[in-house]
Amino acid sequence: MTREATTPGQPAHDAVVAWLLEGDVAVQYQTRRTVLGEDPAALAPLRARIAAEGWGARFLAQRDPATAMWGGGLYSPKWVSTHYTLLDLVSLGVDPSAPGLRESAGVLLAGLWPGPDGTSPERDHPLDTCIAAMLLTIGTYARLGDAPLPGGHRADIVLREIVDHLLAVTLPDGGWNCRWWRGENTHSSLHTTISALESLHEWAGGPDAYRRDEARDAEERGWEFLLRHRLFRSETTGEPIHDQLTRLPYPGRWHYDVLRGLDYLASAGAPWDERMRDGFDRILAERRTDGTWPVQTPYGGRTHFTMETIGGPSRWNTLRALRVMRAYGEIAGA
Repeated sequence: MTREATTPGQPAHDAVVAWLLEGDVAVQYQTRRTVLGEDPAALAPLRARIAAEGWGARFLAQRDPATAMWGGGLYSPKWVSTHYTLLDLVSLGVDPSAPGLRESAGVLLAGLWPGPDGTSPERDHPLDTCIAAMLLTIGTYARLGDAPLPGGHRADIVLREIVDHLLAVTLPDGGWNCRWWRGENTHSSLHTTISALESLHEWAGGPDAYRRDEARDAEERGWEFLLRHRLFRSETTGEPIHDQLTRLPYPGRWHYDVLRGLDYLASAGAPWDERMRDGFDRILAERRTDGTWPVQTPYGGRTHFTMETIGGPSRWNTLRALRVMRAYGEIAGA
Protein backbone atom coordinates (compact mmCIF):
# COMPACT_ATOMS: atom_id res chain seq x y z
CA MET A 1 0.00 0.00 0.00
CA THR A 2 1.26 3.44 -0.71
CA ARG A 3 1.67 5.19 2.61
CA GLU A 4 2.41 8.70 3.75
CA ALA A 5 4.10 9.48 7.03
CA THR A 6 2.31 12.40 8.63
CA THR A 7 4.77 13.76 11.16
CA PRO A 8 8.06 15.10 9.78
CA GLY A 9 11.18 13.96 11.60
CA GLN A 10 14.91 14.14 10.88
CA PRO A 11 15.70 14.28 7.18
CA ALA A 12 16.92 11.08 5.58
CA HIS A 13 20.59 10.91 4.67
CA ASP A 14 21.06 12.39 1.19
CA ALA A 15 23.15 9.47 -0.08
CA VAL A 16 20.56 6.89 0.99
CA VAL A 17 17.72 8.85 -0.60
CA ALA A 18 19.77 9.21 -3.78
CA TRP A 19 20.28 5.44 -3.78
CA LEU A 20 16.53 4.88 -3.41
CA LEU A 21 15.92 7.21 -6.34
CA GLU A 22 18.14 5.01 -8.49
CA GLY A 23 15.87 2.01 -7.88
CA ASP A 24 12.76 0.67 -9.56
CA VAL A 25 10.24 3.28 -10.63
CA ALA A 26 7.88 2.13 -7.84
CA VAL A 27 10.58 2.86 -5.25
CA GLN A 28 11.27 6.22 -6.87
CA TYR A 29 7.60 7.13 -6.70
CA GLN A 30 7.14 6.10 -3.08
CA THR A 31 10.39 7.75 -1.99
CA ARG A 32 9.42 11.05 -3.52
CA ARG A 33 5.89 10.85 -2.13
CA THR A 34 6.35 9.39 1.35
CA VAL A 35 9.95 10.28 2.31
CA LEU A 36 10.47 13.57 0.50
CA GLY A 37 6.81 14.61 0.82
CA GLU A 38 6.28 15.70 -2.78
CA ASP A 39 2.80 16.51 -4.09
CA PRO A 40 1.09 13.28 -5.24
CA ALA A 41 -0.65 15.11 -8.09
CA ALA A 42 2.70 16.25 -9.48
CA LEU A 43 3.95 12.66 -9.28
CA ALA A 44 1.12 11.23 -11.42
CA PRO A 45 3.33 10.81 -14.53
CA LEU A 46 5.91 8.92 -12.48
CA ARG A 47 3.23 6.74 -10.95
CA ALA A 48 1.84 5.91 -14.39
CA ARG A 49 5.23 4.46 -15.34
CA ILE A 50 4.96 1.73 -12.65
CA ALA A 51 2.61 -0.26 -14.89
CA ALA A 52 4.78 0.22 -17.96
CA GLU A 53 8.27 -0.60 -16.74
CA GLY A 54 10.21 -2.41 -14.05
CA TRP A 55 8.59 -4.64 -11.47
CA GLY A 56 5.06 -3.42 -12.11
CA ALA A 57 5.25 -4.26 -15.79
CA ARG A 58 6.72 -7.68 -15.00
CA PHE A 59 3.84 -8.51 -12.65
CA LEU A 60 1.24 -7.33 -15.16
CA ALA A 61 2.88 -9.34 -17.95
CA GLN A 62 2.19 -12.55 -15.98
CA ARG A 63 -1.57 -11.94 -16.04
CA ASP A 64 -3.70 -14.25 -18.18
CA PRO A 65 -6.03 -11.92 -20.11
CA ALA A 66 -8.45 -14.77 -20.85
CA THR A 67 -9.19 -15.41 -17.16
CA ALA A 68 -8.03 -12.07 -15.68
CA MET A 69 -6.03 -14.15 -13.18
CA TRP A 70 -2.45 -14.85 -12.23
CA GLY A 71 -0.98 -18.25 -11.47
CA GLY A 72 -4.10 -20.08 -12.58
CA GLY A 73 -5.93 -19.46 -9.31
CA LEU A 74 -7.60 -16.93 -7.03
CA TYR A 75 -5.86 -17.50 -3.69
CA SER A 76 -3.46 -20.35 -4.52
CA PRO A 77 -0.74 -21.11 -5.47
CA LYS A 78 1.17 -18.86 -3.13
CA TRP A 79 2.59 -16.40 -3.96
CA VAL A 80 1.77 -16.24 -7.68
CA SER A 81 -2.03 -16.37 -7.43
CA THR A 82 -4.34 -13.50 -8.34
CA HIS A 83 -4.81 -12.51 -4.69
CA TYR A 84 -1.14 -12.17 -3.83
CA THR A 85 -0.10 -10.67 -7.16
CA LEU A 86 -2.70 -7.94 -6.72
CA LEU A 87 -1.33 -7.32 -3.23
CA ASP A 88 2.13 -6.96 -4.76
CA LEU A 89 0.82 -4.41 -7.25
CA VAL A 90 -0.92 -2.48 -4.46
CA SER A 91 2.37 -2.47 -2.52
CA LEU A 92 4.16 -1.05 -5.55
CA GLY A 93 1.67 1.83 -5.67
CA VAL A 94 0.53 1.07 -9.21
CA ASP A 95 -2.21 3.33 -10.56
CA PRO A 96 -5.63 1.62 -10.18
CA SER A 97 -6.27 2.35 -13.85
CA ALA A 98 -3.37 0.09 -14.89
CA PRO A 99 -4.46 -2.31 -17.65
CA GLY A 100 -6.52 -5.17 -16.27
CA LEU A 101 -6.12 -4.33 -12.59
CA ARG A 102 -9.74 -3.40 -11.93
CA GLU A 103 -11.05 -6.36 -13.90
CA SER A 104 -8.86 -8.76 -11.94
CA ALA A 105 -9.81 -7.19 -8.62
CA GLY A 106 -13.47 -7.71 -9.52
CA VAL A 107 -12.87 -11.35 -10.46
CA LEU A 108 -11.10 -11.88 -7.13
CA LEU A 109 -13.90 -10.28 -5.09
CA ALA A 110 -16.58 -12.26 -6.86
CA GLY A 111 -14.65 -15.50 -6.52
CA LEU A 112 -13.49 -15.32 -2.91
CA TRP A 113 -16.08 -13.35 -0.94
CA PRO A 114 -18.78 -15.86 0.07
CA GLY A 115 -21.53 -13.53 1.25
CA PRO A 116 -22.65 -11.02 3.88
CA ASP A 117 -21.79 -13.15 6.93
CA GLY A 118 -18.55 -14.55 5.55
CA THR A 119 -19.88 -18.09 5.18
CA SER A 120 -20.34 -20.29 2.15
CA PRO A 121 -21.83 -23.74 1.54
CA GLU A 122 -18.73 -24.61 -0.51
CA ARG A 123 -16.41 -24.22 2.51
CA ASP A 124 -16.24 -26.18 5.74
CA HIS A 125 -15.70 -22.96 7.67
CA PRO A 126 -16.17 -19.20 7.13
CA LEU A 127 -13.61 -17.18 5.19
CA ASP A 128 -10.49 -16.42 7.21
CA THR A 129 -10.50 -12.85 8.50
CA CYS A 130 -7.05 -12.12 7.12
CA ILE A 131 -8.23 -13.05 3.61
CA ALA A 132 -11.35 -10.92 3.99
CA ALA A 133 -9.21 -7.99 5.11
CA MET A 134 -6.81 -8.31 2.20
CA LEU A 135 -9.79 -8.48 -0.18
CA LEU A 136 -11.03 -5.19 1.26
CA THR A 137 -7.61 -3.62 0.74
CA ILE A 138 -7.44 -4.75 -2.88
CA GLY A 139 -11.04 -3.86 -3.72
CA THR A 140 -10.87 -0.42 -2.12
CA TYR A 141 -7.50 0.38 -3.69
CA ALA A 142 -8.80 -0.59 -7.14
CA ARG A 143 -11.55 2.07 -6.90
CA LEU A 144 -14.17 -0.26 -8.35
CA GLY A 145 -17.12 1.97 -7.49
CA ASP A 146 -20.45 0.31 -8.26
CA ALA A 147 -19.03 -1.78 -11.09
CA PRO A 148 -20.82 -5.07 -11.79
CA LEU A 149 -18.89 -8.19 -10.81
CA PRO A 150 -18.99 -11.69 -12.29
CA GLY A 151 -22.04 -13.48 -10.89
CA GLY A 152 -24.25 -10.40 -10.86
CA HIS A 153 -23.00 -8.71 -7.69
CA ARG A 154 -21.97 -5.07 -7.40
CA ALA A 155 -18.51 -4.11 -6.19
CA ASP A 156 -19.59 -1.44 -3.70
CA ILE A 157 -22.12 -3.77 -2.06
CA VAL A 158 -19.55 -6.55 -1.69
CA LEU A 159 -16.98 -4.18 -0.18
CA ARG A 160 -19.54 -2.84 2.30
CA GLU A 161 -20.36 -6.43 3.29
CA ILE A 162 -16.67 -7.01 4.04
CA VAL A 163 -16.54 -3.83 6.13
CA ASP A 164 -19.59 -5.02 8.07
CA HIS A 165 -17.94 -8.38 8.59
CA LEU A 166 -14.62 -7.00 9.84
CA LEU A 167 -16.34 -4.67 12.28
CA ALA A 168 -18.57 -7.50 13.51
CA VAL A 169 -15.72 -9.93 14.23
CA THR A 170 -13.46 -7.53 16.13
CA LEU A 171 -12.55 -9.26 19.39
CA PRO A 172 -12.88 -7.59 22.82
CA ASP A 173 -9.09 -7.04 23.01
CA GLY A 174 -9.34 -4.69 20.00
CA GLY A 175 -7.76 -6.98 17.42
CA TRP A 176 -8.77 -9.77 15.08
CA ASN A 177 -8.17 -13.51 14.88
CA CYS A 178 -8.13 -15.22 11.50
CA ARG A 179 -10.34 -18.10 12.63
CA TRP A 180 -12.73 -16.05 14.69
CA TRP A 181 -15.52 -18.65 14.56
CA ARG A 182 -13.64 -20.99 16.90
CA GLY A 183 -14.95 -20.25 20.37
CA GLU A 184 -11.55 -20.76 21.98
CA ASN A 185 -9.99 -17.95 19.90
CA THR A 186 -10.65 -15.10 22.31
CA HIS A 187 -7.22 -13.48 21.85
CA SER A 188 -6.32 -11.68 18.67
CA SER A 189 -3.43 -12.44 16.34
CA LEU A 190 -0.85 -9.84 15.31
CA HIS A 191 -0.81 -11.37 11.82
CA THR A 192 -4.56 -11.02 11.31
CA THR A 193 -4.76 -7.68 13.08
CA ILE A 194 -2.25 -5.94 10.81
CA SER A 195 -4.17 -7.01 7.68
CA ALA A 196 -7.44 -5.82 9.22
CA LEU A 197 -5.96 -2.49 10.28
CA GLU A 198 -4.40 -1.83 6.88
CA SER A 199 -7.68 -2.65 5.15
CA LEU A 200 -9.79 -0.42 7.38
CA HIS A 201 -7.29 2.39 6.91
CA GLU A 202 -7.52 1.99 3.13
CA TRP A 203 -11.32 1.97 3.39
CA ALA A 204 -11.50 5.03 5.65
CA GLY A 205 -9.35 6.97 3.19
CA GLY A 206 -11.33 5.84 0.16
CA PRO A 207 -14.27 7.40 -1.69
CA ASP A 208 -17.09 5.48 0.06
CA ALA A 209 -18.13 7.03 3.37
CA TYR A 210 -20.00 3.90 4.49
CA ARG A 211 -19.21 3.27 8.20
CA ARG A 212 -16.07 5.38 7.83
CA ASP A 213 -16.12 6.72 11.38
CA GLU A 214 -16.63 3.23 12.79
CA ALA A 215 -13.71 1.96 10.72
CA ARG A 216 -11.50 4.71 12.15
CA ASP A 217 -12.64 3.92 15.68
CA ALA A 218 -11.83 0.24 15.12
CA GLU A 219 -8.40 1.25 13.85
CA GLU A 220 -7.62 3.17 17.02
CA ARG A 221 -8.70 0.24 19.18
CA GLY A 222 -6.39 -1.91 17.07
CA TRP A 223 -3.49 0.47 17.73
CA GLU A 224 -3.91 -0.21 21.41
CA PHE A 225 -3.76 -3.96 20.78
CA LEU A 226 -0.42 -3.55 18.99
CA LEU A 227 0.91 -1.23 21.66
CA ARG A 228 -0.06 -3.49 24.56
CA HIS A 229 2.19 -6.07 22.91
CA ARG A 230 4.93 -3.45 22.49
CA LEU A 231 4.66 -4.49 18.83
CA PHE A 232 6.12 -7.98 19.28
CA ARG A 233 5.98 -9.09 22.92
CA SER A 234 3.66 -11.33 24.90
CA GLU A 235 1.26 -9.44 27.15
CA THR A 236 1.68 -12.07 29.88
CA THR A 237 5.44 -12.75 29.90
CA GLY A 238 6.91 -9.70 28.16
CA GLU A 239 9.05 -12.03 26.05
CA PRO A 240 9.18 -11.86 22.23
CA ILE A 241 6.27 -13.86 20.82
CA HIS A 242 8.40 -15.28 17.99
CA ASP A 243 11.74 -14.39 16.39
CA GLN A 244 9.91 -14.08 13.07
CA LEU A 245 8.24 -10.88 14.25
CA THR A 246 11.54 -8.98 14.28
CA ARG A 247 12.74 -10.22 10.89
CA LEU A 248 12.46 -7.95 7.85
CA PRO A 249 11.18 -10.01 4.91
CA TYR A 250 9.41 -8.19 2.10
CA PRO A 251 6.74 -8.60 0.84
CA GLY A 252 5.11 -9.59 4.14
CA ARG A 253 2.22 -11.47 2.49
CA TRP A 254 -0.15 -12.29 5.39
CA HIS A 255 2.62 -12.13 8.00
CA TYR A 256 3.14 -9.42 10.63
CA ASP A 257 6.54 -7.99 11.55
CA VAL A 258 7.68 -5.01 13.59
CA LEU A 259 8.60 -2.85 10.60
CA ARG A 260 5.24 -3.52 8.97
CA GLY A 261 3.51 -2.57 12.22
CA LEU A 262 5.45 0.67 12.61
CA ASP A 263 5.03 1.58 8.95
CA TYR A 264 1.28 1.12 9.30
CA LEU A 265 1.11 3.19 12.51
CA ALA A 266 3.07 5.99 10.85
CA SER A 267 0.80 5.97 7.79
CA ALA A 268 -2.30 5.99 9.98
CA GLY A 269 -1.09 9.04 11.89
CA ALA A 270 -0.81 7.25 15.24
CA PRO A 271 1.03 9.46 17.75
CA TRP A 272 4.29 8.31 19.26
CA ASP A 273 3.82 6.04 22.25
CA GLU A 274 6.69 4.83 24.44
CA ARG A 275 5.40 1.30 23.95
CA MET A 276 6.72 1.63 20.38
CA ARG A 277 10.25 1.98 21.75
CA ASP A 278 11.24 -1.70 21.76
CA GLY A 279 10.13 -2.21 18.18
CA PHE A 280 11.64 1.07 17.02
CA ASP A 281 14.99 0.16 18.56
CA ARG A 282 14.87 -3.28 16.94
CA ILE A 283 14.48 -1.62 13.54
CA LEU A 284 17.36 0.77 14.20
CA ALA A 285 19.55 -2.16 15.21
CA GLU A 286 19.10 -3.68 11.73
CA ARG A 287 20.46 -0.60 9.95
CA ARG A 288 23.71 -1.24 8.12
CA THR A 289 26.76 1.00 8.40
CA ASP A 290 25.97 2.53 4.99
CA GLY A 291 22.57 3.70 6.26
CA THR A 292 20.52 1.07 4.43
CA TRP A 293 18.54 -1.89 5.75
CA PRO A 294 19.21 -5.47 4.55
CA VAL A 295 17.26 -7.98 2.49
CA GLN A 296 16.34 -10.90 4.75
CA THR A 297 15.08 -14.39 3.87
CA PRO A 298 11.58 -14.18 2.36
CA TYR A 299 8.65 -16.44 3.14
CA GLY A 300 8.82 -19.69 1.21
CA GLY A 301 6.67 -20.20 -1.86
CA ARG A 302 6.61 -19.62 -5.60
CA THR A 303 7.17 -16.09 -6.87
CA HIS A 304 6.94 -14.49 -10.30
CA PHE A 305 10.48 -13.12 -9.94
CA THR A 306 12.91 -11.92 -7.26
CA MET A 307 12.86 -8.19 -6.58
CA GLU A 308 15.90 -8.08 -4.28
CA THR A 309 18.87 -10.33 -3.49
CA ILE A 310 19.09 -11.86 -0.02
CA GLY A 311 21.98 -10.46 2.01
CA GLY A 312 22.27 -7.23 0.08
CA PRO A 313 20.81 -3.81 0.83
CA SER A 314 17.03 -3.62 0.48
CA ARG A 315 15.41 -0.61 -1.07
CA TRP A 316 12.01 -1.79 0.19
CA ASN A 317 13.11 -2.14 3.79
CA THR A 318 15.12 1.07 3.66
CA LEU A 319 12.16 2.98 2.21
CA ARG A 320 9.82 1.67 4.90
CA ALA A 321 12.30 2.32 7.70
CA LEU A 322 12.84 5.90 6.50
CA ARG A 323 9.08 6.45 6.56
CA VAL A 324 9.06 5.32 10.18
CA MET A 325 12.05 7.57 10.94
CA ARG A 326 10.29 10.50 9.29
CA ALA A 327 7.26 9.97 11.50
CA TYR A 328 8.88 9.11 14.82
CA GLY A 329 12.65 9.63 14.61
CA GLU A 330 12.85 13.08 16.15
CA ILE A 331 10.51 12.39 19.07
CA ALA A 332 12.17 9.01 19.68
CA GLY A 333 15.57 10.69 19.88
CA ALA A 334 17.00 8.78 16.91
